[in-house]
Amino acid sequence: MSQVLYCIAAVIVFALFGLSRHTTEAHDRRTFDTLEVETAAHDVAQRWAARVRSHSFDEADRLRVEIRRDLGGLTPSADFGLEGGEISFDDVDDFDDVTARRDTAWVGPNRDRALLFDVDIDVRYVALDGAGDVVPSGTPTLAKEARIVVLEADASSALPVRIEVPIQVTAAGQFLHAAPRP
Repeated sequence: MSQVLYCIAAVIVFALFGLSRHTTEAHDRRTFDTLEVETAAHDVAQRWAARVRSHSFDEADRLRVEIRRDLGGLTPSADFGLEGGEISFDDVDDFDDVTARRDTAWVGPNRDRALLFDVDIDVRYVALDGAGDVVPSGTPTLAKEARIVVLEADASSALPVRIEVPIQVTAAGQFLHAAPRP
């Protein structure tokens, strides 16, 4: 009788060990998949950030031959986005309220398809507060922030991957680093 109990106990212990190992492997697989999607989403956000940084600070700066030092002629926040009739981006604030669906081919051991992401960009004027923190400004300043949000569009899990990348651009920085002027 004791040998039967030992056999039953051994079967139960072996079953628990197998179940525990399966659970651990499934958790590791989900974690690895999530990390792959996060990496791909971050890559999409960085590509959009590079696009934003490659444009003039403001519409009035496109043909400017010196660094902007004053606030004259800056686009009001209410006019951010593509101006009437524009079909392409020519300055940083044109990216305001951009929403796009972006698919990206991701080469990874667990992916055999393209990943799909929703991209949302908001642009606003920012300033430094007394503590040196970047805060939104209700009036034009010589600095703008583009907040790029990338959300996994075809999420198979209850919690889709969400990456948020805020970038600050300044009039001087855009003058020095943006695309060459015509």
